Amino acid sequence: MNILYIRYFIVILVIWNSSAVIYSQSTARIVLDAEYDGDMVRLTWAPNSDTIWALGNKFGYSITRTDGSNKTTLIAKSIKPKPLSWFEANEQLDNGFIYVIGKILYDPEYNKQLVHESLTNQRIQYDYLVPEAIRSPLVASSLGLNFLDSTVISGQNYTYNLSFKDSLGTLFQSEISINLDGGNLGPKTNDLAQLKFDPPGGTPLFNMRKDLDVLKRIEVVAKAYQDSIVLRWAPNDHVYWTLTKNEPYAVFKVVASKDPSSNEAEYILLDSIKPWTLEMFTPQMVEKDSLILVAAQSLYGAQESSDADGLIIQHSESVMRYGMAMLAADRSPLAATALGLRFVDKNVKVGETYRYLILTRAAENVMENGNIDVLNQVDTSIKVQGFYAEKRTKK
Repeated sequence: MNILYIRYFIVILVIWNSSAVIYSQSTARIVLDAEYDGDMVRLTWAPNSDTIWALGNKFGYSITRTDGSNKTTLIAKSIKPKPLSWFEANEQLDNGFIYVIGKILYDPEYNKQLVHESLTNQRIQYDYLVPEAIRSPLVASSLGLNFLDSTVISGQNYTYNLSFKDSLGTLFQSEISINLDGGNLGPKTNDLAQLKFDPPGGTPLFNMRKDLDVLKRIEVVAKAYQDSIVLRWAPNDHVYWTLTKNEPYAVFKVVASKDPSSNEAEYILLDSIKPWTLEMFTPQMVEKDSLILVAAQSLYGAQESSDADGLIIQHSESVMRYGMAMLAADRSPLAATALGLRFVDKNVKVGETYRYLILTRAAENVMENGNIDVLNQVDTSIKVQGFYAEKRTKK
């Protein structure tokens, strides 16, 4: 069956304080689009400002459908973004991208720590999330910006009306007519793609996540000791380490709100961790652990390459310094501390689960910081027993 993509001219009607105003598509408060694949109609929409975005999320969208006989049916109501619990339960969808969408949508502190511009949380959400909803049906569904109508009949004409009312009774609505007759496609529109957005830093999430496996990121591991939890983290490549090593890492613990009526979490800043200064690498410290010298060389050793050596040699030296630093941090807790890649949380209880965030000012987007959940319980894994080493000559 041929797939038909049918988009018709959209008429937007917004009633403001009981006075009707007709908006052309270029000034639409809500831009609505429709696609037909031969089986169902997919409606996707987007507000044209962060203010309308916030109102739509709060009050929810309703959809009516009018068929060729002028019969109007309410086919959906109270369409809103998925709750936080849904994002938590589906955080692995789309290679973890849904987790990021949920964090931006529901975690103002997360956004505040990650965006280095004086923008409202509402503006950050709008310019980051709405473009992704236009690109991805999964994201659009999670954000309450699309609807699938599987009850249509091929060959029929339908008019869809999308609307919501705010607390003052102001009605925002958008209409689109679609002809499911394949022999009469009519003009196609691409109005959603024409919307303009201004994401923080100028880079949309889509460009950041083209390949999540190679994105710069703070990787975090943890070990629970019942009386404490040890966190270890590291940038995942030499370029990101170069950017972050001179900036403090902010270590946050996320705990449930003390207010039982609130779903918001509390962010507790545990510490701001920086690498040791050169003066802190004393002979006494070196006597404790020789890997301290490796950490010091990685951080403060003279640059051996120069611009005249070319990019390949500079790259090789950068990779070597990063590799030596990470090796020292993996082999020595003291070296990890000296490199600013370790923290011990002693304010913990046995049996509790804790979430930690590792944030860096060098991060340019929400996916470049680190996070981990840790259950503080006794290690119950079975130890391998009955094996031993017997020393023999030349063996």
